[in-house]
Amino acid sequence: MRDRLPVRLLTPEGILFEGEALYALVETSTGPVGIYPNHDTYLGSLRKGGRVTLALEDHELSYLSSGGMLLMDPEGLTLSSPSFRLLS
Repeated sequence: MRDRLPVRLLTPEGILFEGEALYALVETSTGPVGIYPNHDTYLGSLRKGGRVTLALEDHELSYLSSGGMLLMDPEGLTLSSPSFRLLS
């Protein structure tokens, strides 16, 4: 079992973030979702203007998405959006 969550944030321009997080909090079109290591497979849509927060080892990164998709599979969490805007 993993103790870290592999995460990739993708935009049409390329990979915005690739690394490991303790967990991710994502605002989807159906509400907020917490994704932790070893989470079951999950497919959802990102809420336009929704927040994506990645809890890293010593800080958090927060982004606003312009919509897009979320895929959690055995490889990790992939978030793809036309754009992400860094908040912190």
